[in-house]
Amino acid sequence: MYLIMTNISLLDMKKTKKRNVRESIIAVLGRKFPLSMRKIFNEINKEYKLGVTYQAVFKLIKEMTQECILKKEDKEYMLNIDWITQLEDEIKIIKGNYASHLTVCKQDSKEIKDRIEDFIMQLGPVLKNYIGNDKSCIITLSGTGYYYALNLWKYLQRE
Repeated sequence: MYLIMTNISLLDMKKTKKRNVRESIIAVLGRKFPLSMRKIFNEINKEYKLGVTYQAVFKLIKEMTQECILKKEDKEYMLNIDWITQLEDEIKIIKGNYASHLTVCKQDSKEIKDRIEDFIMQLGPVLKNYIGNDKSCIITLSGTGYYYALNLWKYLQRE
């Protein structure tokens, strides 16, 4: 059974001329899965015309499976959902970093940044002491609270 997905803009290979084989494998498996190694190879050559050999694709798929980017079931491959989740988490962090920076820049206010830093310096050590090495979750409900929570998370990660 093949599941076909559409509208994957993050990995839309048709909009770019130069993509490497690894990105092509991810893009192909992002739209159609699971696929055999031969089908992945054929899709890459058909869609992206990279001129890559079957041996090169074979070697890279094996590497990506060892790196837990791909998951093999029977003789077919698909993206590893854990890798996708990790990628999503990293993108959320990047987006948060930029959103926080852009909001402060747009308001052109050092005051907001100072208030967040004061909040972190007062609350951070207390929370760190309270939490210790236990796992925890930071939840915020308001727009500005997001930036406080994000910076608190960064502080706790550093510590």
